[in-house]
Amino acid sequence: MSTAPLVLCAVGLCTMMIAHVMAAHKTFIIKRKLAKKAKQNRPLPQWARMKTGSKIRYNAKRRHWRRTKLKL
Repeated sequence: MSTAPLVLCAVGLCTMMIAHVMAAHKTFIIKRKLAKKAKQNRPLPQWARMKTGSKIRYNAKRRHWRRTKLKL
């Protein structure tokens, strides 16, 4: 994996970020980790809400693909 500097400008504010580029040919270990993270990134089942009496309403560990990057 290589890193390339990326400049993002929004509302007159420019910040420098490091963007990680995912390779097209992935190793099996990386692919397995990505598959696990994809399975974990789902909403809470409705039966779990009913079981807890709506004390747990959403998955707190939900991850957006663009906002929060994986540290692989």
